[in-house]
Amino acid sequence: MVSSCAVSVDLCSELSEVLWNMVMGLPFRNNYGYWSSIGAFVIFAPFAALTVVILLIMEGLSAFLHTLRLHWSVSVMCFLYHG
Repeated sequence: MVSSCAVSVDLCSELSEVLWNMVMGLPFRNNYGYWSSIGAFVIFAPFAALTVVILLIMEGLSAFLHTLRLHWSVSVMCFLYHG
């Protein structure tokens, strides 16, 4: 369980870095002074929204897979148990 949590954290950090470079890096690539800071302020909203959406999708998928695993194990154990 610890290794899957570590992999999940590593994946989240990589996704966060890619999202930061693709979205928030736009206003900082060109040095326009005052306009770069306004661009960073405006682009932060989509960055925050995308981050929350990605985290919600990953958590939902994790919960779904956990539920599926539990359902499968209960079904198999009920099939194999002859008491």
